[in-house]
Amino acid sequence: MAEIRQYLVLAVLWAVVLWRAPAVRSSNGARSLWLTFLSLAIGWTLTLPAVSGWFNALVGWEFTPLAKRVAITVGAASVAAFTMAVTGRNTRIVWFAAGVTGWALVIAHDAADHRVGEMEDWDGSVAAGWYFGVFDGFLGLALAVSGYVSLRYALGRGSADDPGTTRLGMGILGAGMLIGIGSPLYTLYALLIAGPGFLKLTQARWVMAACLLLCTLGTCIPAVATGWRRLRVHLTVRALQPLHSELADLFPDSVMDAATVDEQLVRRTVEIREALVALTPYGPGPLSESDTQQAAHWVAAAIAAYRAGEPFTAPAGALAVAEQTVPARTDMMAEAAWLAQVSRAYVSLTRPH
Repeated sequence: MAEIRQYLVLAVLWAVVLWRAPAVRSSNGARSLWLTFLSLAIGWTLTLPAVSGWFNALVGWEFTPLAKRVAITVGAASVAAFTMAVTGRNTRIVWFAAGVTGWALVIAHDAADHRVGEMEDWDGSVAAGWYFGVFDGFLGLALAVSGYVSLRYALGRGSADDPGTTRLGMGILGAGMLIGIGSPLYTLYALLIAGPGFLKLTQARWVMAACLLLCTLGTCIPAVATGWRRLRVHLTVRALQPLHSELADLFPDSVMDAATVDEQLVRRTVEIREALVALTPYGPGPLSESDTQQAAHWVAAAIAAYRAGEPFTAPAGALAVAEQTVPARTDMMAEAAWLAQVSRAYVSLTRPH
């Protein structure tokens, strides 16, 4: 069971490392998050007996326990920097504390003549105790800060540009951090109170495995939500294309270039709506803003009348031109989605049978 848990966590961590790698070019927060998973994946990999034995034999002393803790120190600092960056806090103190911790680990490991090993093998020596205490002290502090900042953000008021997935992800991340505090507290209790022979790594690793999985889930939720939104935008732009092309042939002067898919969404939506306004005098009555099939029939009839140069003669008492073409939606994505449905209905209507 322990091996299955270990390989499961390892597979998840490396999968996230590969998945999030392209995001390192986007922002400091994204780079900190990627570095978090890379460091944790390296540290967790070094716990595998085959990997640990190979590195120790290569170096000639117990190298992997130190390398693992240095990697986890970097990971803990990175996730703390990520949560602080998301909430607009300065991250310099985090990296300063991580640097001091890393040097303290190296010095203590050297003072113990590189005979530290794992915590459950601690024999009560001062150098080894200082080594474990510095590491778990920093880890516990980083987890506490990250958990507090994350949960405070999750429980606070959302901003206009936050769809809610960021707060949900930060809440899960914060919960994972608070669970993870149990591992360093357990170690510190063994060091300061219980003494040698008390700590068993199985319990601590179960706690950290739960922490890592929750943290992975929490940080992936906003990324998945962003990816889902991009997919929706891409599909909507594709759906708008047939209707936009048809109307662009009629009014080519209104078409402008758009570099990104988000710009294409806005430009095509605006240009389609402007074309529908221009077609209003040729349409058979008001344009439906609720029925896609009726709207598609209106567009087809208005295009045909425009090409024939025969404006529609409105009956007495008809609504004004501008009132006929006012959209019922105020959100750009909702408007684009509606016009995409009209575009699909238009293609179905005009496709040869």
